[in-house]
Amino acid sequence: KMLRTALALRPQLPRRLRGSHAEALVTELEELKRRAKRRSERADSLSEQMREERVMHALRIANCEGPDPAVLREIETLKLGRRKHWHDQKRASQLKARVARRHAFEAQEVGKTGGLALEDLDKGNRNGRPEVALLGHSNCGKSALLNALIGAKARRGPAEVDSRAGWTMRLHFYWARPRGLLDEAHAGSQQGLVLVDTPGYGHAVAGAKELRHWRDLIEAYVSSSPSLRLALLLVDCSRGLCAADGRVLRLLRKRRVPTFAVLTKCDLLPPAELARSHAIVSAQVDEALRNGAAPSRADAAPAVPLLMLSSHFYSGIDGLWERLGETLHRQEAERLARLQQEAEEGEAAAAAEEGEVAAAPVQRRRGEPGRLMVRIRRERERGESERARER
Repeated sequence: KMLRTALALRPQLPRRLRGSHAEALVTELEELKRRAKRRSERADSLSEQMREERVMHALRIANCEGPDPAVLREIETLKLGRRKHWHDQKRASQLKARVARRHAFEAQEVGKTGGLALEDLDKGNRNGRPEVALLGHSNCGKSALLNALIGAKARRGPAEVDSRAGWTMRLHFYWARPRGLLDEAHAGSQQGLVLVDTPGYGHAVAGAKELRHWRDLIEAYVSSSPSLRLALLLVDCSRGLCAADGRVLRLLRKRRVPTFAVLTKCDLLPPAELARSHAIVSAQVDEALRNGAAPSRADAAPAVPLLMLSSHFYSGIDGLWERLGETLHRQEAERLARLQQEAEEGEAAAAAEEGEVAAAPVQRRRGEPGRLMVRIRRERERGESERARER
């Protein structure tokens, strides 16, 4: 199998391997596959397919053209990439303290569920707060990112982190009120948001029945949750986009869920290789979406942004919060605009039914708002009363 893969990808291999004999080529690839295992990884949490995908991604990086200067500048600005003393825990503690001063807040687990029914999915977020889901294959860093978003250490935050693939077996809902989103100018943003930690797909230390249940659980949640506002698809920068990632991307596009692709573990690759990996994964994301879209809608669909971060060093967390805040505030403004438009249309229809002049604008005396306008006011009053109780 390794020989067939190597021969199929021979044009993409580094120049020093293109002219190799088949036996030497396989020997070289086997050695690369052996070194694909990281020191801290468990043997049962790393499958042969994951090793091969890491090797092939490393070969694509080695054969990729020069990195994009703009991406390299972004990497330098965010201080990403493996550098000298990259394993220094003191540096990680300093960065954590810096992030904590800006974003530190408590996140409370408000529910968890493993059921596929709609009433089971609603148990985790009974108040209907906007949800941001973290999706990705096993051991891609979902729980660690959730802890980093609130300024907590990877293994001391509310989300449990373990090196065993398949540790998260249910949907976990965490209510958070980040400072950057508590803006009085945006109605409804004071209620905070719910971060959803999902089970990983792909290889895991579990049976086939559990793997199928987790896959069905993710699909049911993405298809049925009425509060899902945004999805973060996490991709390991040293592995690239796998086939399961492409299927989840197409499912999110089909359900019209805004999506950000996020490169995780960006402290494992040098800056130049990280920039090449960014270019490769960006092309893979575009190709995965084109394969699943209709020919007439392939060009009209919005592109998926590709962000980079390191949960270990808290690099890129500020930029991710900025993108989350912009997206959620824009969605809230669009929702209120739709309610306003529905209110005006409802009042115009009611006026026409009562025999008023349909062509003239709706004349309404002061103090007599329409039903949907009353609904908007009640929503705002309810939000103010909730904030008063919290204070």
